[in-house]
Amino acid sequence: MVGADDLWHSPTSDHPHWTETSYWGFYIPERRLSGTIYNMWRKNLGLVASRVWLWDDDGDLPNEVLYTKVAEHVTIPDGADPTNFELPTGLSCERIAALESHRFRYADGDVVTFDLVTEALRPPTAAFGGAAPGTGHFDQHIRVTGSIRLWGEELAVDCFSMRDRTWSMRSDYLNLNLLNGYMHATLSADDCWLAMASSSPPDTNDQAIAEGAGCLVIDGRAAMIVGGHRRVTGRRRGRPEQIEVQLRDSMDRTLEVEGEALNHLGALLNPAIFNWFSLYRWTYPDGRVAFGEDQETWIPPTEFRRTINAEREGG
Repeated sequence: MVGADDLWHSPTSDHPHWTETSYWGFYIPERRLSGTIYNMWRKNLGLVASRVWLWDDDGDLPNEVLYTKVAEHVTIPDGADPTNFELPTGLSCERIAALESHRFRYADGDVVTFDLVTEALRPPTAAFGGAAPGTGHFDQHIRVTGSIRLWGEELAVDCFSMRDRTWSMRSDYLNLNLLNGYMHATLSADDCWLAMASSSPPDTNDQAIAEGAGCLVIDGRAAMIVGGHRRVTGRRRGRPEQIEVQLRDSMDRTLEVEGEALNHLGALLNPAIFNWFSLYRWTYPDGRVAFGEDQETWIPPTEFRRTINAEREGG
């Protein structure tokens, strides 16, 4: 990855669904609180869909959680790009240094304001092998610091998290039957991991992690994932509550962790993609604890119903 990958990429076609995304997460684990900034940029249309969510363990749908703002058809301002912008929704991002640091400011009346700075913990990882020419995806471990004022409550943020960027065709009418799991955790800049798993429903609780689908950093030495699995060992109302993750990297190192969900948010990323964002407490075999996420992605969204039906039937 190079600094230019934080800016616009040339569309591979003039199709209106050519898409760039920019995502940042942040957390206050002791409060079981998560936040997500997720923008979906469609340069060929001149529009961005911008989402800001804040939630804890009280409610897990957009109309129930602490805060939801979804603006689907915002005109891209002159001079804006996916990591440097000021939107009329009240959200702005200042790119302090490409692939290194960004500052987010947000204000929505007396409901929520925040001022957050992200700093790179490590160089970005191109952790999604096999991308078509002209398309890409990178992920980056970050630290987020700053403050939030939410419904009158003052909150300090100081956490490790993840950001990602993608650029590719992303249709609103995906003809797939796919379940993805996107997971990460950070103990420090020298001990962290990211992994992506996939399967085809109804195989929803045991997913393979393919070669190249993530990275493992141990004692400061990074290597690509070459295999592993994500096993959901407990669900409630279909939501993933407990997960076992096993990873193997190109240096023949292995890692096994167990995860417990601290909250959930279920939301559509576009009409074809339903996502569970969940803050996770990951426990290592030696008892160390790291925080991060599990994102369970369903394509099409209606496939999630299978998990609820199976749960009710005792399957």
